[in-house]
Amino acid sequence: MGSIDRCIDLVKAGWTTGDAVRAALHAAGVYSAAEIRELDPAPGRAEAILRGEKPRPGCGSQLKEAVMAKRKVAGKVAGKAAASKGMSCLDAAVEVLKAEGPLGCADIVSQAVARGLWATGGKTPAATLYSAIIREIARKGEAARFRKEGPGRFAVAS
Repeated sequence: MGSIDRCIDLVKAGWTTGDAVRAALHAAGVYSAAEIRELDPAPGRAEAILRGEKPRPGCGSQLKEAVMAKRKVAGKVAGKAAASKGMSCLDAAVEVLKAEGPLGCADIVSQAVARGLWATGGKTPAATLYSAIIREIARKGEAARFRKEGPGRFAVAS
């Protein structure tokens, strides 16, 4: 039986895809036991895979809970920083565009953060701003604070 067939059989037996791939590659000699342990640091999970047993549900839950808690704390800290500034991304964008003229969203975000107008802990603040501007233009039409100047570029509406 090839690695792919073994992997498919394990997935059909209820294994997660990642666990099935690791087990199949270990059985084929592609990964050593040390590499399997390095790939899956969750307590008990790698050992079960090495024994050829389906890892029990929740083997990695402690690791997952720790990661989720860290993300939640980071989000709260970033949210508090943004809230303490008191200016929304759209309000900050208006201020930057009034001073600089037409810009792309990445430039607007960098200017707003550099000037201390807006704080963000998000992974894609430029995409968030772009979406918010497009939504405002679509909802408010002529009353919107922004106008589209070209692909990805915006200016303050007159």
